[in-house]
Parts: sequence; C-alpha cells; structure tokens
Amino acid sequence: MDLHPLIVHFPIALLITGFVFATVELILKKECKCKFGFTIEPFSIQKTAYYLLILGSLSAVVAVLSGFIFTSDMEGVLGELRCTHLTIAIITASLSILSAISYTFYVFKNHSKKARVIGYVLYLLCAVLIGTTGYFGGEIVFMFR
Repeated sequence: MDLHPLIVHFPIALLITGFVFATVELILKKECKCKFGFTIEPFSIQKTAYYLLILGSLSAVVAVLSGFIFTSDMEGVLGELRCTHLTIAIITASLSILSAISYTFYVFKNHSKKARVIGYVLYLLCAVLIGTTGYFGGEIVFMFR
C-alpha cells in the first residue's frame, strides 16, 4: 500500500477545512442556536479551526518531506513543474506554521486583534496556496502517466 498519496492529501483537507472553520468563526459574532436543539459557540469553532491548523501545518511539513523522499528527479517541463510544486509546497508549509504561531497567541495568550488578523490572513494564503500546490501536483501526475 502506497502511503504517499494519503500523506499528500491530508494537509489539503485539514488546512482548507480549518480555514472554512476560521471563516465561520469570524462571521459568527455570538453563539448560534440551531433548530436541531444545539448551540454553536464561536469559541468552539475557533478552537476547531486552530487544531485543524496545527494538524494541517504538521502534516504539510511531513508531505513536503515525503515529496523530497519519494519523488525522483525529473527533467524538462516535468522537472519545472516539480520545482514549482515543491517551492509552493514549502512556502505553504512555512506560512501554515507562521499562521499557527499567530493563532496560538490569539487563542491562548492575549486575544490580540492584530494576532487574529495576521493569523487569518496567513491562513487564507495557506488555503489558496495549498490549492495551487495541489493543482501543480495534479499536473505532474497527469503528465507523468
């Protein structure tokens, strides 16, 4: 069983889902009572977004490392795509770590609006870049087969 595809797709799911939670938390100013009999609290959504970011950041680092370990050198257009893919993946993993640090200060330390805005903007960039990384990864797989 080849684990590489699982490792690669895990940060995509975590970071994009976490960003959706962060956005919902940003939109919800107070708790929301659902017609199904339960209450959604922004604090719990915020914590979920935070933990998804932490897991997504860690799994992004593992995915980048697995990319270096499990992929061979490529030449020509395929090599250029691989280089672009790895570069964007490294930037994404780095930004996700910076976002996690900023969110840690917001969630657990000082609840600073500045830390929240910085963390959210970095999270947004991560969500966009992880999609871009996935696109280039898909192009490599499509061209390689």
